[in-house]
Amino acid sequence: MRIHHQPTPIYFRLKSILKKSIEDGFWSLGDTIPPERTIAQQYQVSVGTVRQAISQLVDEGYLYRVQGKGTFVRETGIPHDHLRYYAFIPDFEDPVPPIVTDLLSRQVVRGSERATRLLQQEPGRDLFEIKRRILVHRKPMVFSLSYLPCDLFKGLGELPDEAFYKEALYRLIEKHFGRPTIRNRELFSVEPAGADAKKHLSVELRSPVLQIEMLSYTFNDQPYEYRLSYCRTDSRRILRTI
Repeated sequence: MRIHHQPTPIYFRLKSILKKSIEDGFWSLGDTIPPERTIAQQYQVSVGTVRQAISQLVDEGYLYRVQGKGTFVRETGIPHDHLRYYAFIPDFEDPVPPIVTDLLSRQVVRGSERATRLLQQEPGRDLFEIKRRILVHRKPMVFSLSYLPCDLFKGLGELPDEAFYKEALYRLIEKHFGRPTIRNRELFSVEPAGADAKKHLSVELRSPVLQIEMLSYTFNDQPYEYRLSYCRTDSRRILRTI
């Protein structure tokens, strides 16, 4: 397949072709891509052109290199045995208890100014809203609202409810849409509990709860989830291991 005789640089056109192979699932997350010389022969370009295209895909988060092993399609950077981002324990030495995820609702809503802006969407754009609750020993610990762009995740609304109980959202997104989580950013603050937090966390209205705002990023440093979590810390504390 020749990609010459076009106005844009050859390495850029090759990068676009390789990127589409990843986004379309031709190469799955975690796959080793072919050697540079094989790609060069396939597209009849120089190895230097291939190396330049791959370097840009590494910089954009689509690929990563392991010295002596090859170049791989990037997976979620969070260990796969961590079903949630946090553990709930009284103290450092205490065992991490099992959690239960309760799916409260999921629907398409008109995005708020903050959610659409942080997700780099047009003001008022529709977003998927997912409301969930995490319980420890039947006690509600976290009430969360996740917002995701509808355009990025067509078909999310058709997934069965069971999928949201069995897997963390970032695993579900990776599995069904081929988009790994490259990084997260978080803001922590203490806020008075609103009506929803009161209802779902069984706390007094305006009592202090820990609020965590999180932005999750996928390929090309694109934000794909804005999450608001309200956490009880009166009986357990949140352990986060980095």
